[in-house]
Amino acid sequence: GGLAGCDDPIVRVSVGPSESCAVREGGRVLCWSASVASEVEGLTDVVDVVTSLSSSCALRTNGEVWCWGYGGYGLLGRGPEFALPVYPPRPVPAVPSAVSIAATQSLVCAIRATGEVVCWGFVTWPGSAGGDPYGPTEIPALSSVTSLFAGRANDQSFVLRTADDRVIAFG
Repeated sequence: GGLAGCDDPIVRVSVGPSESCAVREGGRVLCWSASVASEVEGLTDVVDVVTSLSSSCALRTNGEVWCWGYGGYGLLGRGPEFALPVYPPRPVPAVPSAVSIAATQSLVCAIRATGEVVCWGFVTWPGSAGGDPYGPTEIPALSSVTSLFAGRANDQSFVLRTADDRVIAFG
């Protein structure tokens, strides 16, 4: 048994509403929908993958975050001109040195190596004003973050842990 087209062990999985993706041992990404699996071309050295409504993002070993798919709501982190059609993997600007990523259906967030949280997509909560409505926006009230988890209840909920072991819900 196993997933067709995948001979390498799977080290991470993300299940989304329109596609699911897995990181294979060795850092390659395999995505599938309707039981058809294919490797994401041009993407290597991946340590994590997340899926949103109709796009996906991967965290590479060098800290870059790459996203692909439909760019509506700014889910590719690259502005409104990337809303249509579907785009291949490209790096998200202004998110160097990410150490973790998480996604809801309409929002992707990353923790930078410095502990700040930056999000892109449909960013609408208080404290996010003034940033690029489509590109990565730093959430100024959040710092020293060590882990981040996405919820699905209201489509923009996250829970995070800080360096001093506080647990904070936001979104």
